[in-house]
Parts: sequence; C-alpha cells; structure tokens
Amino acid sequence: MKFVLLVSIALAAAPSAPAGFAAIDISTLPGDGKAALANADKVCPPGSDPKTLSQKGELGESAELQLFNPAIAAATDPKAKAAIQCQKARNKVLKNECLLNEAKITGDQAKLAIHTKQVTKNIATVTTACANVDSALFIQ
Repeated sequence: MKFVLLVSIALAAAPSAPAGFAAIDISTLPGDGKAALANADKVCPPGSDPKTLSQKGELGESAELQLFNPAIAAATDPKAKAAIQCQKARNKVLKNECLLNEAKITGDQAKLAIHTKQVTKNIATVTTACANVDSALFIQ
C-alpha cells in the first residue's frame, strides 16, 4: 500500500509538457546553437502566419514553465540537471525565434529588439551549455 501511494505521488508530481508541445519540441535534437536556430526556423519559418508563430512561441513558454523549470528544480544529479538545462536553452531558441519571426511580420519594433537580443543570447547558451551533456539524461 505504501509503495502504491509513493508511486502515485511521484507520478503526480512529475512535470509534463503542455499539450501539443511534442510536435514542435527541438530540445532533444543534437547540435550547437546554430543547429538549434536552424531547427527552430523549421518549426517557425520566417514568413509564416503571425498567429501561428505566436501560438508556437507561447507553447514554448508554457513548456519552459510547466516542464523544464520544474524538472531542473527536481533534478538532484548534476549531469541530469545540465542535460535538462541544455534542453531548456534549446527551447528558448525555439520560443524566441518564433516570436522574433512574428515581430518581423507584424513590424513590432519593441518585440523585434527584445527577441533579437534573446535569440542571440540563447544561441550562445546552447553552444556552451550543450557541449558535453549526456543526451541519455534528457527528459522526454
């Protein structure tokens, strides 16, 4: 009885991705920051419908809050934590590239400046944070 209760609690506490995230997830794909950007542009191609770009950017944000942040907080092994931080960084490239491409279409100069800066920062983070991670420790 105790075992079942503990397993139930553990499963209930496990972070989960928002619905639809699996279709756009680039966090487990290999490569450096430039590869993450190329993968993000496949998911959110420049010139796509702005509403779709916005929705995909919001989905990336939801994954960060609902999946990656809780998983990082729960990780006790430093190698596992580093792997999940790599995934979060790749997801940030996706999120900000989707929102940057939306801003390019809508002409929102403030968002354009913010997301250009963020994409540049996120690419550099992926290149350094993902260099030596064990992909077997990625969350799915």
